[in-house]
Amino acid sequence: MTEPLNETTDLELDLLGMLTILLDKWWVIVLVFSTVMAVVIAGWAVRDDPKPVYETTTKLLVRHLADTPLSYPPVLSQAEDDVRTVPSPGLSVSTLRELATATDLYQSIINQLELTDSEGQPISVATLSSLITTTVTTDDTAVLSALITTTVRGDDPTIVVTISDVWADTFAEQNGGIVALQVSK
Repeated sequence: MTEPLNETTDLELDLLGMLTILLDKWWVIVLVFSTVMAVVIAGWAVRDDPKPVYETTTKLLVRHLADTPLSYPPVLSQAEDDVRTVPSPGLSVSTLRELATATDLYQSIINQLELTDSEGQPISVATLSSLITTTVTTDDTAVLSALITTTVRGDDPTIVVTISDVWADTFAEQNGGIVALQVSK
C-alpha cells in the first residue's frame, strides 16, 4: 500500500517548481516590467499640462437715486477688488442682470479690446460670455441697493483685468441715462 503524501512536502515542491520557472523565464519578467514602465512614462510625458486660470472681480454697487446722492462714497474698498458705486432709479434685479450681460455690451468690449481667437478672427459674444460670470444681489432689509458682481476668468492675466475694467466702464457708458459711475480703487 502506498503512503499518503505529506501536504507540506507537496507545497514545498510546487513552490520550488514555480521559483525554478520564474528563474528560467527571467527575461519575460524584465520585458513585461520594462513595457509597463515605458507606457507609464510615455503617458506621463504627453499628458496635458493645464494652464493656470486667472480671475478678477469687479463690483458695482447700484443704489436708488432717491436714497443716495451722486456724491455718495464707496461702501467697499479692497485691494484685489474693484468696487464702484452706481446710483440708479430703482431698477429690478432682472433688469440689472440683463443690462450687465447684454449682447451689445459684450460686443462693445470685443470691439474696444480687439479680442481675437487663435486664427486672428474676432471672438464671438458667446466666447466672451463664457469667460464672464455676473450675479446681482440685493440687501436683505429692502431693495434699496443691488450689488452687481462680475468675475472674469481666463488664461492671460492682463486680458482678464482689462476685460473686467472695460466691462465696468462700458456698462456705465452704455447705461449713462440710467446710472452714473463713481470709481473707487
